[in-house]
Amino acid sequence: MLKEIRDGYIGNPGQMVTLRRVALSEGRARGTEIIEVVTAGGLNLDILPDRGLDIGKASYKGVPVAWMSKNGYD
Repeated sequence: MLKEIRDGYIGNPGQMVTLRRVALSEGRARGTEIIEVVTAGGLNLDILPDRGLDIGKASYKGVPVAWMSKNGYD
């Protein structure tokens, strides 16, 4: 990716990957911190820093690839 940025193919690295830190504010998981990762290649996942960097929801091009219990992030 660095070569593409240097060569001017990508103006901003945010076009390739977005990281957003959020905290849930409702339900039993209130206060749970999540780092949402979205890549241009179609990978979307939630990283849970309070749980040893565990991975929560994960999907690739819209297809879920991680098992989630019915309790969610509780």
